[in-house]
Amino acid sequence: MGVFASIMFLLIIFGNLAFRTRMTTEPPPFALDHPCGLLIRRELDESAAEALVDVRKHDMRTGYVWYYLPKAVMRGERVAISVCFHQRRLDWVRVEFDNPERYGSPLGADWSESKERLRAADTGRWLADAGWPVGTYSWGVVYAEYNLRDGYGDGGVRFMGPPRS
Repeated sequence: MGVFASIMFLLIIFGNLAFRTRMTTEPPPFALDHPCGLLIRRELDESAAEALVDVRKHDMRTGYVWYYLPKAVMRGERVAISVCFHQRRLDWVRVEFDNPERYGSPLGADWSESKERLRAADTGRWLADAGWPVGTYSWGVVYAEYNLRDGYGDGGVRFMGPPRS
C-alpha cells in the first residue's frame, strides 16, 4: 500500500469513527424554560401547569390532559407550546411556530402543504439549535414532522419511561 493509500485509509477509518461518535452523542434531557414561569421537563408536576394564569386546559377524559401555554417569543421565534400529562405525568410537549406571514394560517385560505412542511423543518432546526436534534434518546423522542392526516407541521418531545426523581 502506498503512502497516499495509507493516508486515505486512516482518514476513512477516523472519519467514520468521528461520524459515529457524533451520531451517538445523546443530548441532555429536554428542559425548556417557558416565559410564563414553567420549567418544562420530564419531572414537571401537573399541578404547576394547573396553577398558571392564562393557561387553557383540555381534559381528554382518557387520562390525558393538555395545557396550552401562552404564546411567547422563545429563541427568536413566536411559539405556542402545549404540554400533555397522562395520569398526571408529563408525557408530551408540542411546539408550534406561530408566524402567519411565513406559514399562513392552519385553517385559512393561505394554507398550503409546502408552508406546513416548512413549519415542520423550521421547528426541527429550532429544537436542534436549542440542543435537542430530532431523534430517539434514552429519555424520549424529539420529532419535527408534517402530519399528513391533519395537514399540519409541528414538533416536540414524547417522553419515555418514568420521570427521574
